[in-house]
Amino acid sequence: MEVPAYEVVTDAEGFKRAYERLIAEGHRVCFKPTDSEGGLGFRMINDKRDALRDLFGYVTNELTFEEAYSILSRTESFQSLMVMELLEGPEYSIDCIADGEGNLHAAIPRRKADGRLRVLENNEELIAIAQRVAAAYRIPYNFNIQMRYSNGVPKLLEINPRMSGGLHATCLTGINFPYLGVKAALGQPIGDLKPEYDMMTSHIELAMRMATFEADNRREEALAGDRSH
Repeated sequence: MEVPAYEVVTDAEGFKRAYERLIAEGHRVCFKPTDSEGGLGFRMINDKRDALRDLFGYVTNELTFEEAYSILSRTESFQSLMVMELLEGPEYSIDCIADGEGNLHAAIPRRKADGRLRVLENNEELIAIAQRVAAAYRIPYNFNIQMRYSNGVPKLLEINPRMSGGLHATCLTGINFPYLGVKAALGQPIGDLKPEYDMMTSHIELAMRMATFEADNRREEALAGDRSH
């Protein structure tokens, strides 16, 4: 199982060296704080970006090397920053369920498509990776593996010993992952699982009436009165 080329740096000169090495190896470059989560602090280096177009367009997470280097040079050191090759292929989360001994019972690769679309795939290559991770680490109950392809090669991003944020979509395969995790934690058998693969999923938001306008106003007035005493 491959991992992306990367370096962890804590100063501007280290950032510059890591950037130059990755560029010399033929990679595009991105970076992110090592203690971050989600997309917080994630940036991509793009020396061809049009700053004027970006100024009048949507907010972007791209900047040039000189912009990043100039900002990082303003301090002697900063929190650990991972400088990494940019993976530009499809991204997958593999949702897994195992028993209390770490024996894997199911692994469902979930590909991020456009917008809110997710595709639940019978990707044998990724399922085999999940089996190797399970055999090596014996993670019990629900866990998640994040992978992204680069030039046809899947590379590891994360192994999370917890449920993923998109697990609700994976449950559409017919496997109730949260329920089975609790069941396994109670020492009960998971049983044979037969997931339904190769489906596209999404989710919608619904408007909900929480309270009438008048009732909301009365509540605000009551709270204001309590604060004045």
